[in-house]
Amino acid sequence: MDVIENFEKEGAEFFPKPAWQKQQADPARPFSYGRKNFGLNGDMGELEYLLPQTDPLSIIQISKFISNDPANFR
Repeated sequence: MDVIENFEKEGAEFFPKPAWQKQQADPARPFSYGRKNFGLNGDMGELEYLLPQTDPLSIIQISKFISNDPANFR
């Protein structure tokens, strides 16, 4: 499985998790999990995102929160 396919698979498993679990992916960092509310003119919604850093140490640190099987995430 290539990197993009693996990340898509992990994302599909990550986003249905409860909010408290997703927030453990360190939302204080600029590159990790985040969610934003948008639309103040009646078109309101919420956007969730994962923006991992590409350095191996950062990926190792957040993979345990993003993936059900962190070894496959790397």
